[in-house]
Amino acid sequence: GKGYRLLKSCQPRDNGIGRKAIELAMAQISPPAGSPHGFDHHNPTAYQLGFKSIVAFPLKFVLDGLLSDQADDDAIPRHEGVLYIGFQKDHPFAGIEEKAESFARRASETIQQVLIYKHYQERNRQLSTLHYITKALADVSDENALLKRITWDGMNILAADVVTLYEYQQADNKFKLDPIIAGRTRVKDFATTISNDAQIPAWLVQQDDNVYLTSIEFNPRFSSSFFAKQENIMSVAGIQLRVGEEIVGVMF
Repeated sequence: GKGYRLLKSCQPRDNGIGRKAIELAMAQISPPAGSPHGFDHHNPTAYQLGFKSIVAFPLKFVLDGLLSDQADDDAIPRHEGVLYIGFQKDHPFAGIEEKAESFARRASETIQQVLIYKHYQERNRQLSTLHYITKALADVSDENALLKRITWDGMNILAADVVTLYEYQQADNKFKLDPIIAGRTRVKDFATTISNDAQIPAWLVQQDDNVYLTSIEFNPRFSSSFFAKQENIMSVAGIQLRVGEEIVGVMF
């Protein structure tokens, strides 16, 4: 119970021992050896939960370069990790460091394997989802209902919150003005928003492939989108809708 409360109430701090352990690539102890202050001074919240000291071990992931032959969007995002070990009694640290570092190495290897597995699993899921969307549309005979069906089926199959579909005329390099929107939207009048974000669909049709962003935070194009801000969009998939080599629309 105390360990769970520690996680909930003592989030890692930018200037804490976890960050220092990562930067120095070595274990850090709180309170540090020789400190004139006790643990109650260094981490009063953890102290109130009954802890007397905490050791932070950096977790090392060797992910850089594993996917160097792929595009940046396909690369596994950079990860950092820390193993925190808390003590509720005064404890001599002599002898535990070697065992703890061995455990930290095993934890790092396990987490790294999970990250790689999840990365490829997600890429395969994205590709297979496009196939399922196409199959789901095979029985649609009403031409006027087709685009709405694509949009709503896309939302359901992808488990998305909002799907926006733009029709595109490649010969004229033009989009139809009113996109089709499906999902739980916060804002009902999108006229101004859509016009402000008009450059994003135009950018997508110029790309060689679809775009998948687990987080839009570090992508200026999408993080500055009016629609993304209004709807609190965190992740986005930009999908080109093709008939042969011709792009007939884009779906976000």
